[in-house]
Amino acid sequence: MNAANDIINAVKSYIDTPDTKYAIMIDGDWGCGKTYLWKKTLLPMIGKNESLYISMYGLKDIKDIENEIFKALSFVGSDEDG
Repeated sequence: MNAANDIINAVKSYIDTPDTKYAIMIDGDWGCGKTYLWKKTLLPMIGKNESLYISMYGLKDIKDIENEIFKALSFVGSDEDG
């Protein structure tokens, strides 16, 4: 089994578990295909309205991460036209 299949299975398990108390982070070297896997495989499987995507690129500390989460959550429910 390869890493992509492991990630896909972990995400499926996460989705099938009700009321999870944690999030999933996909970690790997720059350019290894994390965003590609997300956009081409995971997002269609999960659905845009059921997930948040936050890139860690350029974030330096937990405050930066919290700000990105807040920004992503503030757009939940809005359409592409704003």
